Amino acid sequence: MNELGIYLKKLRTENGYSQKKVHDATGITDSQQSRIERGLNQEISPLSLKKLASFYNVNVIDLYILAGWISQNDLEGYQRIFMYAELLTDSQKKNIQNEIILFTEGNGGNHNAI
Repeated sequence: MNELGIYLKKLRTENGYSQKKVHDATGITDSQQSRIERGLNQEISPLSLKKLASFYNVNVIDLYILAGWISQNDLEGYQRIFMYAELLTDSQKKNIQNEIILFTEGNGGNHNAI
């Protein structure tokens, strides 16, 4: 079993959920869950991980790391950028976002995705 499979099985069993309950909530089939939990399905999609994170109320980034979609190095790069962001007010965050948009205009960024 891989770390992701172990973690997901632990979440499921600790919460007393059957694979059918997880399937009903996420659309991930019982057989796919079984393969994931046993480490046989290495290609779980980011969308499936997002559904599982929401269902289990856990951080999706942790699941992405366990699945290999992002690395700890990727995460550390973004953490440096957003260090202390939680100390900002909503108004300050909005002002900073507006500044970022102004700086990136003309660079081909898709501002509609924000």
